[in-house]
Amino acid sequence: TALQNVAYTMYSRDLSQKIKSVYLAKQKRGEYFTAYGMYGYVKNPNNPKQLIIDPEAAAVVRRIFEMRKQKYTYRQISMALTNDGILTPSRYKAKRGIENKTWSRTGGYDRWCVATLRQIIADERYTGKMVGRKTVNSIVGSKKPKLVPPEKRIVVENTHEPIISQELFDAVQTQKKRKPFK
Repeated sequence: TALQNVAYTMYSRDLSQKIKSVYLAKQKRGEYFTAYGMYGYVKNPNNPKQLIIDPEAAAVVRRIFEMRKQKYTYRQISMALTNDGILTPSRYKAKRGIENKTWSRTGGYDRWCVATLRQIIADERYTGKMVGRKTVNSIVGSKKPKLVPPEKRIVVENTHEPIISQELFDAVQTQKKRKPFK
């Protein structure tokens, strides 16, 4: 039994390394390989490894970036979007028929939250780049991924049509930043 356990452990580690190398290769090619398109995009029906703009959600993303550039606080943006009846990303995806256990169980959120806005504002993929290797698991089977510094991430430019310009993204990023969690 002990010998079998050692063999299974070695097999599991080998398999894990092979899967990591496949994901790394996909990231270097700039492929999108998650189940759903991120907010503002949908997966291309002809090529599911590519994103195309969802006009309705993309307009909201542009509005968020423009408001932030005009020095609106995250709370002000949140209240404006909620008051205007704009669906949150989870509600919007549910409306489009995308089912997810979490969204279905919680019923989605009716109000925009600051965390969602921060996540959208910080996402460089809205500039047409695919950003990979944001986190790594140093130990096989670890549930606590470690953040990879931005300069060591895999960035592939021009993988999809941008929603916002690089200039707008940079302008918003230069505003007061919070200290990252460690």
